[in-house]
Amino acid sequence: MMASVVVYFWIGMLSTKAVVVVCPNCEKQTKMLGRVDMCMYCREPLTLDPSLEGKEFNEEYNRKKRNK
Repeated sequence: MMASVVVYFWIGMLSTKAVVVVCPNCEKQTKMLGRVDMCMYCREPLTLDPSLEGKEFNEEYNRKKRNK
């Protein structure tokens, strides 16, 4: 029970940081978490980063690169 409370709290905190955008495909409002995300209605790949426009969708763009 306590684990579910923690999970729902964490999801709620992520939701408050989400950016609301209008999907160019279905024209519905959707939330973006990270540099790339998909529309929650039509699964259209979305990005706010101009350097990623036109590139194939890859969730790896949301991960921070580690210096080795």
